[in-house]
Amino acid sequence: MDKFFISPLFLVGLTLACYFVSLSFYKKYRLLLFHPVPLSSLIIILFLYNRGINYITYEKATGFISFFLGPATLALGYNLYRDFSMIRRRVWPILLGSFCGAIAGVFSVYILGKLLCINQSIIFSFLPKSTTTPIALAIATKYGGIGSLTVAAVVVTGILGALIGPEFLTLTGIRDNTARGLAMGSAAHAIGTSRALQENSEQGSLAGLAIILCGLFTALIISMINIFKEYIF
Repeated sequence: MDKFFISPLFLVGLTLACYFVSLSFYKKYRLLLFHPVPLSSLIIILFLYNRGINYITYEKATGFISFFLGPATLALGYNLYRDFSMIRRRVWPILLGSFCGAIAGVFSVYILGKLLCINQSIIFSFLPKSTTTPIALAIATKYGGIGSLTVAAVVVTGILGALIGPEFLTLTGIRDNTARGLAMGSAAHAIGTSRALQENSEQGSLAGLAIILCGLFTALIISMINIFKEYIF
């Protein structure tokens, strides 16, 4: 294997190039097929497979990019500051909506896992799928989940939510900005929030707030499940 292709400089450059090329296609054609996250991921996966580069090597080389995941999530706080007066007027609907979103996200996995007789560690890997990656990893690994499965579940959940979320909400007649923003943030975390921001800034602010609230609620719900797991597993 050519050392150049596994160097951090090349793999970071490849990742950024794939994303920006995919983003340009998405902006030009506005087709869900060209959404930058799944399209750039597919291109990178095909390249790594073709060159025989394993994921661990890629992850180590591109850790520089992963570092910015946390700060990027925190940057969403600017929208909360900007729209604070609007958020303050809707405190209870926001709290209730986020709590319901967390319950739906956790128990949909739990019930499906029980119906399919899935192993407990795998269920705990998927329970925090609707929270952002740093929160999901912390929760899953604390309770015996498998980190790699958790990351995959979070990414797939975010992509699917961003791809079909707004269209599904419109199809079901949900047009209120508060409801749409909370739904996108609760179900599809940061990727869904980026899509909500494309709709309008108010939806983006509420989706960003939902990420925080759902992360807290999800952690509390899963901790309760862990306490009573000997009775429910």
